[in-house]
Amino acid sequence: MPETRTHGAVTMTGQGTGQFLYLMPPPLPPEREARLNKTAFMSEVISGHVLMPVWWTTPGQAIDKLGSYPIFTVGRFQHHLFLWAAVPRPLRMVRTMWFYVSTGLRIHRKERVTVIMCYGTNSIGPAAVLLKWLTGAKLIAEIPGLPHDAYVSEVPHPDWKAYFKRWCADRLLGFVVRQSDMTKLDYPEQLDHYPALTKIPASVFHDFVPSAALAGETSDEKYLLTLGHPWYRKGIDVLIKAFAAAADRIPGYRLRIVGFILDEERPYLEQLIGNCTAITLEKAVPYEQALSLMRKCSIFVLASRSEAMGRVLLEAMAAKKPIIASRAGGIPRFVRDGENGLLFESENAADLSDKIVRLVQDQPLQRRLGDRGFEVLNAELDEAAYVRHFREMLVALGIVGSGTTG
Repeated sequence: MPETRTHGAVTMTGQGTGQFLYLMPPPLPPEREARLNKTAFMSEVISGHVLMPVWWTTPGQAIDKLGSYPIFTVGRFQHHLFLWAAVPRPLRMVRTMWFYVSTGLRIHRKERVTVIMCYGTNSIGPAAVLLKWLTGAKLIAEIPGLPHDAYVSEVPHPDWKAYFKRWCADRLLGFVVRQSDMTKLDYPEQLDHYPALTKIPASVFHDFVPSAALAGETSDEKYLLTLGHPWYRKGIDVLIKAFAAAADRIPGYRLRIVGFILDEERPYLEQLIGNCTAITLEKAVPYEQALSLMRKCSIFVLASRSEAMGRVLLEAMAAKKPIIASRAGGIPRFVRDGENGLLFESENAADLSDKIVRLVQDQPLQRRLGDRGFEVLNAELDEAAYVRHFREMLVALGIVGSGTTG
């Protein structure tokens, strides 16, 4: 499934030289456990540094969670933490930009940076381009989500501000990608709305998911689960309508909607739920708790209107859970209808409702889809596959050595 354009199959013959510099957007902190942290696996290929603005406001909060500050080490990567939330809101963008550039240059002076990767192209992208110019390193632009849906897919009725934000994001996307030596995509068509940008070499493979962390005992507590935000992009309204229509035909089952929902958004969703007491809106939870919810659900549902990949789908596969997902964006690349999940037409609540009833009432189909999803994950989408394709991406850039085959 994963592929890298512009080069053939490769076999590694040695470790890379120089340092990998990874720019991450605010505000999520790094995972403390190596088994959950992407850089622990990237360390099999190269060493480096991660620049991470985080949501803590004091060094003590970081030390309590990670055990160290301002540098936290996992594998052969050092995570440099910046207390983003401690900065007054009007100054955050400027201060964060300064953090990326000044810290990146300080690292480069000590250990030559040979490749930079930025997760996203908005405010983080210009900092990565500037660092490329100043260090001479090669640049990889990692594209999360679907840029052509940015901002306008987050609310039911986007206003002029949302369209203006997307216009600005498109300008930044074009600038950063044209300055990049390679893009990292989740699926091949991710930038098809920007034909000029598809001419840049692209490495196409799934995002990292700590699938081994979901290994172990699972159970079935008779609930359907969905995770994520924003609610409109994730199709939560579509899912509520579909489950409410199906509830009488699947007695004993619940729908748990877990994710960040603004106070002003909640009344609309509660109105859709109406008298269906089997549907609950629940607050976002820490990652480990989300994994526990995944292990105990009956079926995982992702009703997204826009999605490049959906990391939760891979997590569901790791837990051997049957999946129902929309035919949106890159989802059909990872969920194959009738093989490792069921697909419905995006925004079609009636189609989703029928799929829910069918899967709840067919226990053998649930087991078959769950087992096959687990097989697909371990054959094509697990941590080892991520490392393999990450390595091939660096080989294509000439950052690590290889022997070509095929």
